[in-house]
Amino acid sequence: MIPDTISFRGDLLPVFPFFFFIFFLLAACAAASQYSLVREQRSAPPGIDAKMETGEGMLAAATRVAQVGLSDVVTAEGGLATGDVLIVNLFDDRTYRAVIDRTGKDAKGMLTLRGRLDNYPSGYILITSGAGRSLVHVRIPEENREYTIFFDPATGSHYLLEIDPSNKEILEEGPALIPPEDG
Repeated sequence: MIPDTISFRGDLLPVFPFFFFIFFLLAACAAASQYSLVREQRSAPPGIDAKMETGEGMLAAATRVAQVGLSDVVTAEGGLATGDVLIVNLFDDRTYRAVIDRTGKDAKGMLTLRGRLDNYPSGYILITSGAGRSLVHVRIPEENREYTIFFDPATGSHYLLEIDPSNKEILEEGPALIPPEDG
């Protein structure tokens, strides 16, 4: 026999805000996932170090280099979405957090991503990937730091470079791209 005085509605009312909070916490976690940029990191092979010493190509401004493997979610179409958090784990002493704010494809069908770095209003990460090759550029003007990850077809590997902005080759300024108005 069930007594008439039991009120389920009144007994559950105090715990309702708790369940409401848990529901929205879980929904927020599902909406923005967190991923790492670099899956694995190894020291660069001797040939790369030799190129750094001679200042060959983009290695001329590099202060350090490592061979890296990028996370599959970063290079896969649909892997990252707007609002996802990307842990930009570069070298052991350099890790940043970025929120992806733009995804898309360029004219050649390459996956493109852009993220803004937390705590660095001018900092950003740009990623372009396709056919197993990626190019990543991280710039943090507040710390005067730049990083590049590029694919080397000769070795079939990706390499992470820390770039010294003061040693970058500056291109000469060319003529204006907009023709002068005749007047």
